[in-house]
Amino acid sequence: MQRLQGISVALFQKADGNHSCTYINNVRAQRAYFELKNTSHNLTQIAMNNGFSGVRTMNRAFDKLYGKTASQIKRNFKN
Repeated sequence: MQRLQGISVALFQKADGNHSCTYINNVRAQRAYFELKNTSHNLTQIAMNNGFSGVRTMNRAFDKLYGKTASQIKRNFKN
């Protein structure tokens, strides 16, 4: 059985109601959001710093969580 830092994935799903990959992507997106807001790093750096395989993957996670891509959010912070 897969383990996620000592927590059984099956138990995790029952307790949280989400799949572990959804939870992980949400945590990554939240950390990336903080980095978008507080640094001048480019999107590729932010994606890599937060465990995404690339900007496209990070944008999909952002869209699911925030309803906007990381690119759109970054543009808003510049204005």
